[in-house]
Amino acid sequence: MSNAASAQQTRNFKAVQRYVTNAVKQVFAPTRVVKINMREGKASSDGRPIYRIDIIYDGNLPEPSKFTDMVMAMRQHFWEIEEERDPYFSFLTPADEEWFYAGH
Repeated sequence: MSNAASAQQTRNFKAVQRYVTNAVKQVFAPTRVVKINMREGKASSDGRPIYRIDIIYDGNLPEPSKFTDMVMAMRQHFWEIEEERDPYFSFLTPADEEWFYAGH
């Protein structure tokens, strides 16, 4: 990968990360979002590239319909900016986070 391509990929990742962070915080309000970890993941079962998005929250999860709306809006935004990865989410409490990242 050339330096220019690598720089573009980094800019795209940061732009997607900002969008995801804002969307998640809007959907989760008033629940406190402790942290959002986002990384490129392995391909999904259908072979499409993905972003793994781990949301660590403190409180109650929002209504499921809000998640559907958020994911649909994200996919639309990704399509508009020509981002090929799909978002895949994990929802964790702070107590679950250490266990989750330990590989269990």
